Amino acid sequence: LDVLVNNAGICIGASFEDTTDAIWERTFAVNVTSILRLSRAALELLKKSSSASIINLGSIMSDMAGPGLCAYGSSKHAVAGLSKAMAVDLGKYRITVNYLQPGSIITGLSKPFLDDPSFREFWEKKAPMGRLGEAQDVARAALFLATEDTRFVSGAGLLVDGAPGSISSWMLRKRPAANARSPSRGSHRSWQRIPRAPSRAGAISESDRKG
Repeated sequence: LDVLVNNAGICIGASFEDTTDAIWERTFAVNVTSILRLSRAALELLKKSSSASIINLGSIMSDMAGPGLCAYGSSKHAVAGLSKAMAVDLGKYRITVNYLQPGSIITGLSKPFLDDPSFREFWEKKAPMGRLGEAQDVARAALFLATEDTRFVSGAGLLVDGAPGSISSWMLRKRPAANARSPSRGSHRSWQRIPRAPSRAGAISESDRKG
């Protein structure tokens, strides 16, 4: 076995105060624990490869947080931490471990969110490339991490988001004009915030990300 892609995932929209134990445990079981178990099960086969790679599915939420995504965002931070820990421990076997950080990608998982016109419009306009991502964008990034060209890349996250993650204060939709008066402290009337994630949306497999 040369390449393992841990691509299972769910997203249940819920704020911190609405996150039940069941939502938390289900989200972490699919998004994080599955990576641990599948990678552990495949390890002996990966050790036999001369160029083994493990690629985990994180998210842009691996680096930040968003409203209504408490369990999901926390789980994707955990994916980043687990990937780095795996990279350190498995390096002696010449196994690389990295994680992808997709942004707004059109998949079955994201459909409940993107069906909200304001949510979809926000992400379409947010990316400097002016479009939402497609499953093939993520698949190509995974393929890149599986090639010989990245044999010395391990423990890293690769953004696949069309560049919104590179924008300073990206959670805020719009900056004031250059000659506009800066908003007073605590005032954000000139700024449009990211739409709240739909409640309890999208407990759907991410396996279609690779098309």
